[in-house]
Amino acid sequence: MSAVPPTKDLKIVFLTNKSVFGAEILRNFKQKNITVACILIEQPESGYFLQKLKGIVNRYGYLAAIEIVAEWLWRRLFPREPEPWRDNDFYAPFTDEILVVNDFNGHESEKKLRSLQPDIIVLGGSGVIRSNIIRIPSIGILNAHPGSLPKYRGVEVIAWAIWNEDPIGVTVHFLDAGVDTGPICARELLPLPQENCDLEDLRIRASKLAGKLMQRVVLELSERGTIETTKNPLEKGRQYYRMKRSQYREADKKLKQIVRTTIQ
Repeated sequence: MSAVPPTKDLKIVFLTNKSVFGAEILRNFKQKNITVACILIEQPESGYFLQKLKGIVNRYGYLAAIEIVAEWLWRRLFPREPEPWRDNDFYAPFTDEILVVNDFNGHESEKKLRSLQPDIIVLGGSGVIRSNIIRIPSIGILNAHPGSLPKYRGVEVIAWAIWNEDPIGVTVHFLDAGVDTGPICARELLPLPQENCDLEDLRIRASKLAGKLMQRVVLELSERGTIETTKNPLEKGRQYYRMKRSQYREADKKLKQIVRTTIQ
């Protein structure tokens, strides 16, 4: 096997809030010697989590908030797979520089990104990125979305696709000011496994596909300096929000029924 030439001409900065999607993207980058100039890790102060919890309570009520926190704790204590990416030391082999920030949209993050002058910012798990950051890279910001755009924008779209009995997809797209509305660079459907699985299994499988798609897009940009995109029309889909926990459990049951039917 011939050596893969390193992609040093493209300055890439990687942003992550320590997610499995981010870990898979970095692993795929390393396979092809894709160099990351700097990794910014978003690690909010404790007050941020209290503020977020209040927002969940206001939107979904106390019982829903308790369920969400309980599920989050369960995933942390009993992960489906090892999660080394939750430790900041995990990121050291992928870059020469790591910076921990409180907020990707904040002053410290913006100042650092402007000083780096990246060609591309790659998202490996983040909240909404504001226009002050979107304008910084010369080419743009790339995001791997665990849904088939333009139909499924927003959050928990794997569960929503199962709920609607639609195919599941992963899309790499450029960021713009909307929610998952930027031009599409690559899109691929995720085959349902031929074995018992649940929504968490699909989330892990989607993260692996996201890593491969992002690798493909960045390599093309590095080699050609451009990439062909397709439109992502707003009217062709809708933005999805967090499911009620009871609905999420029903979607999980529906997935298992679909897989059993497929196997038979």
